[in-house]
Amino acid sequence: KCQLSEANSTRIRQAREKIQEYDDNPLKNVFKIFNRGNRADE
Repeated sequence: KCQLSEANSTRIRQAREKIQEYDDNPLKNVFKIFNRGNRADE
């Protein structure tokens, strides 16, 4: 559980950094980032 939380925290932090690169529809881009990351993990 601790490892998973740490991985999620890292992913969230990276996503937040990427949000700042997007001016248009940031939430949509966040979901794209998370979906891409989840597929890669599987």
